[in-house]
Amino acid sequence: MAIADAVEERLAELAALDADWDADMFCQHSDPSSPHYLPSSGPVQQTTLTHARMLIGAVGHEPYSIMPISASPDSGAWVMVEWHGPLDHISIEVGPDGVDSWLLIVGANDQPTRRFYESKHAELAEMVCYAQTVMTPR
Repeated sequence: MAIADAVEERLAELAALDADWDADMFCQHSDPSSPHYLPSSGPVQQTTLTHARMLIGAVGHEPYSIMPISASPDSGAWVMVEWHGPLDHISIEVGPDGVDSWLLIVGANDQPTRRFYESKHAELAEMVCYAQTVMTPR
């Protein structure tokens, strides 16, 4: 399966989630706490999925044709997209307004020089660059 097909399939799965998709996790069945909840109908869902699609597609261009290790719903209106490279890891939270937050881990677990970087609200192009860097062997 091509990366683009796999991404579209995963995003379609996210779009099809019921309103209480995480109820079993918390032993409750209730309405979403926010009108911006990912599985709800309306422009927020499509906007969030469009931003996720743009991020994954941009990172997936040659020579970085690699699927994220994870694309999963997060509480609220976000989709968490993650890539793991040979030593580094990046988690990017994508929402209706673009990149909401991110965490970059540089270095392996057993390295004393392991570093953590995080921030709120970043430009999509900056996150593409970071994700491609994570996937590039050093």
